[in-house]
Amino acid sequence: MRVLMTGMSARSVGSDRVRYDYTTLPQIYASALRELGHEVDMRVTVPGEHLDQYDRALVLVNWISSLSTPHSAKVGVALKELGSRAVLYVDDWRSATVGDDVWGHMVAEKGWQHHRRFRDGEYSRLTPRQQSDARETLSLLALPGCPWRVLVALYDWGSHEFFIGKHPLSAPLMHVDPTSITPAPGLSTGPRRRAWSLATFQDPSRWVKRLAPAWEVVQHGGDKKLPGGGSIDKYKLHPVVPESQLWEDYASLRGMLTPPYATDGAGWWRARYVHALASGCIVYAPALDALCMGGSFTNELADIEEASDLELDDLAERQRAQTLERTWTRDKTLSALDVLIRTGRVQLP
Repeated sequence: MRVLMTGMSARSVGSDRVRYDYTTLPQIYASALRELGHEVDMRVTVPGEHLDQYDRALVLVNWISSLSTPHSAKVGVALKELGSRAVLYVDDWRSATVGDDVWGHMVAEKGWQHHRRFRDGEYSRLTPRQQSDARETLSLLALPGCPWRVLVALYDWGSHEFFIGKHPLSAPLMHVDPTSITPAPGLSTGPRRRAWSLATFQDPSRWVKRLAPAWEVVQHGGDKKLPGGGSIDKYKLHPVVPESQLWEDYASLRGMLTPPYATDGAGWWRARYVHALASGCIVYAPALDALCMGGSFTNELADIEEASDLELDDLAERQRAQTLERTWTRDKTLSALDVLIRTGRVQLP
């Protein structure tokens, strides 16, 4: 089948004009669908073009108010053209509040007027009819009776309804666990330093101070930001690094710290769990995630840091084994995605 993959962000349309290099769900899904034999076009749509050549479309939606979603209006127009052939998907933990963002910037008149001015460069290229179509279709994400389903990357563990949050998308949610189709490092058997890897875009300093780890923390990203988003020069201590460097951390350090997020306990899928565990690095997860992931993830930080090397090796292996038991097999994941493209929904045995 011929599949269009498009969306609101640069990564969802296959752009290489991105600031950071890291594993993304659009890449993972596109690779899997091609492996299954589907013809995949990942690109920006042109308002007004006919899309009859596509049997199915996977369309990424996100916060339309975000600077990282420059193609939201194009997506609105494309959804009008695609109709029932479209399946939506999300790739960010903040997607739990997309419905609220859409309501505030599309449905609410005051919010729409502000959004229209904010995105003038995008909307000014549309005809008045296309502008109306974009607002109408995107508003459906927050209104009852949304005609599209939304694919969400979730583990089987966790309370999935918690992901929806207080401001849900109105569309029915479907989920897959992409762990088994995610590129990951091999298991490292070399010597490891007693230190933690910590990679984040947000400032974790308060959380780390409360956590008070005894081991060194090797931090990437997360420097303090100015109100507009740029890093304060005197705090540029932890640059964001390529994902390949994080893999080196996971191979050479004993553990990885995962800061808490609003979706903890919901089963939201995270590539960092996949990469660290595949390498044999111990994962210290947020409490709500840890309780769902299994007993090997619930150890106190101090107990981990005081353990012997043999005990640490054993813990890392138990975490890997427990995760393997609780994640989808490759065949199951590929089968679910194949059925999704052929029928428009995930159907599992």
